[in-house]
Amino acid sequence: MGFPLLKFDLYPGFPGLGNRRIASPLSSSDVQYCAEIVRCVRSALKDETGLAFDLGGGYSIGDAVRLGKAFEPYNLDWIEDAVPGTNIEALVQVTRSISVPVLCSYTQLRNTRQLAREVIAKQAARLIAIDFGNIGGLQEGKKVGDLAELYFIPVAVHNIASPVGTVAAAQASATMPNFMALEYHAIGVAWWNSLVREGPLIERGYYKLNQKPGLGIELNENEMSKHLKPLDRDLKD
Repeated sequence: MGFPLLKFDLYPGFPGLGNRRIASPLSSSDVQYCAEIVRCVRSALKDETGLAFDLGGGYSIGDAVRLGKAFEPYNLDWIEDAVPGTNIEALVQVTRSISVPVLCSYTQLRNTRQLAREVIAKQAARLIAIDFGNIGGLQEGKKVGDLAELYFIPVAVHNIASPVGTVAAAQASATMPNFMALEYHAIGVAWWNSLVREGPLIERGYYKLNQKPGLGIELNENEMSKHLKPLDRDLKD
C-alpha cells in the first residue's frame, strides 16, 4: 500500500501470564520473546520501510533498557513509551542507554507544552509525539514542535482522528521542518474517506496538501449521517 513507516503496539501476552500484557520484571525468555516478535515483523517488510513499536509505558528502567538493546539489530525508527511517563529522569536514563531512538508520546507529555519543554530541554527523548487534539489545538502543538526543532528533535504526530482532524494535523505538520511522520489510524474503516468529498485522502502512504481555502476539505454530510452513533433510548434529558 506504499506506507513508508509502520508502527505496531507491542503489548505481548507473555507465555504463562494469562491476560497480562506486561511482565515486570522481565525474564531473559520474555526479552527474547519480544525480540523475536520484532525480528519477524522486520523480516516481513522491505528494507526501506520504517518500523516503530509502542511498548505501552509499563516497564522499569532496567527492563526498558534490556528490551531496547535486544531491538538494536533491527533498525527501528523508534520505541515509544518504554517507561511510565511520570518520571522524566527515568526517560533520560533509557534514552542515553540504548541506540534505538526513544519517543516520548503525547500521553507521557500529559498534553501540556510545559512538560514538553522539560522533556525537550533535558534531551529526555530522541523524538516527540504531538497530538493536536489533546494538547490544545494546532497553535499549541506547533509551539511544541518549534521548541523541539531548536534541539534537533523530530516530531511524530499522534493521530486517531476523523478526516477533518487528520487533514488539520497534516496542515500543521507541513509547517514543521522537523516533522517526521503523521499517524493514520483508520485503515480498517472502509467508509472513513467518504466522510469528505475530496477522498481518498491518503494515497501510497501520503496525504497531498491542496490549494483550497481553510483545511481544503468539504464534509460529505449525507455520508456522515449514515454513521452517526444511535442514541441510547434509555437516557433521559
